[in-house]
Amino acid sequence: WTLPRRYAQGVKYLVKDQLTPGNELYFIRPENNLLDGQTMLLKTPEGYTVKKIYFQDGKIRLYHPNNQFFAEFFPQQLRPLGIAIRKITDV
Repeated sequence: WTLPRRYAQGVKYLVKDQLTPGNELYFIRPENNLLDGQTMLLKTPEGYTVKKIYFQDGKIRLYHPNNQFFAEFFPQQLRPLGIAIRKITDV
């Protein structure tokens, strides 16, 4: 891997989501709020994951990077740890 430093400013974590197929890494900048429409690093009841989140009917729906539905949670079940500011894919 060769990682572009210009995207790493403000980044605290470099994460690979084990639940997502493929060799993708995410630069994660700390964020304590759930942000609608953003890809975030989250602590769920099942563990840690990187997913895109959407608010709908008082719940939060999580989606894979290819926009396939993953799971639905109440906001109090999720703890946001950061926002993905860059996805890096091994090609």
